[in-house]
Amino acid sequence: MGLMEIVEEWDVGLRSLDPLGFPGYREKLESLATESVRTGRARDAVVVEGDFSVLGGSMGAVHGEKVVRAIDRAIELGLPVVVEARSGGARMQEGMVSLIQMARTAAAMGRLRAAGLGSIAVLRNPSTGGVFASYASLCDLSAAEAGATVGFAGPRVAETVTGRSVAGHSHSAETAFEAGLVDFVGDADGLRAWLQGALGLADRPLAPGVASGRPTTEVDGGPMADDVG
Repeated sequence: MGLMEIVEEWDVGLRSLDPLGFPGYREKLESLATESVRTGRARDAVVVEGDFSVLGGSMGAVHGEKVVRAIDRAIELGLPVVVEARSGGARMQEGMVSLIQMARTAAAMGRLRAAGLGSIAVLRNPSTGGVFASYASLCDLSAAEAGATVGFAGPRVAETVTGRSVAGHSHSAETAFEAGLVDFVGDADGLRAWLQGALGLADRPLAPGVASGRPTTEVDGGPMADDVG
């Protein structure tokens, strides 16, 4: 369940194909009932909501297309965009088709900003890889779920490349706050209240803050996206 209720869901019928003929990928897609992102209109905003339970929330061609369409519809409607990210990154089974979605979604965010419309990101657990490195990091305001894994390459990747463990002092919501990458850290209730204030729907000061806690969603997905560990 997302932080904002989608009252009109968009592009429900869009489904990914298998552009590379990746072994086992077509069968996996046929077993899915939904894509890795939901988009639609809430009462006061357009919502982009990632779903980690679907292939690790990974961004393939359809994920990217749904995000781009949602942002362009927000421009038409004159509404802000709320991104609730929860992703392991780009969908490697689609290769360059997946990676190009980073540029497409980033360009769409540029159009939103040029139209003078706001955007808010809420980084849930995990927020990593290509989604984090594109539209999820281009919002005007951002918050993160307490205890969430936040960063581009996962901690295991960083340790493999550098030969040093970053456990305990990197790739978390709290360290992202310390580095000035997010404006607020809290649990689901705190994030919901902060989001209401950020949208101007509640009389709540947006003072930066951080609260300790654990993610409200456990990371439990297969190797369908970038490393999130």
